Amino acid sequence: CYMLAALVVVTFLVHATTAMPPPAGAAQSVGRGYSDLLARPEFYLLAFQLFLYVGVEVGTSSWLTKYLQDPQGPARLSDRVANNILSFGFAGGILVGRVVVSRFISGLAEWKVTLVASAAIAATTYGMLQVSSQTAVILAVFCAGLAMAPMFPTLLAMVGNVFTQNAAQALGT
Repeated sequence: CYMLAALVVVTFLVHATTAMPPPAGAAQSVGRGYSDLLARPEFYLLAFQLFLYVGVEVGTSSWLTKYLQDPQGPARLSDRVANNILSFGFAGGILVGRVVVSRFISGLAEWKVTLVASAAIAATTYGMLQVSSQTAVILAVFCAGLAMAPMFPTLLAMVGNVFTQNAAQALGT
């Protein structure tokens, strides 16, 4: 508790003493530009992709431990083991993937990354449901995290590339 409080104080002090530059672009009033943004079909496609991806990631985080603990399921793991697999396997796969995989895919076109990542997400999610040994579950869950890792940053990059004038507004919306 004291360590957390100390970290909050340090973070506050860093933010309070760091000089922030003024905005780079011209300030707009809130609400301007939405009609242009909402008139573009690309906005809806990218928003739908982001919605589906977040649903898969959050959904996996909510059902995975219950599935791994199911007495009639293939894995039948304890509560502690299932939670550790979710915490370290799935979240660890996403973190490692965002750091390591991003180096390998930086030169690829965004649509190729989303296509390959979508196929990998489907395959690894199916694999998580098929394995029964604890080691295989750990490996499958970690690989599912790796598969999901590039999707979110790539979708954000696609939004920034498509909406060059109002990228922040598109991302926020």
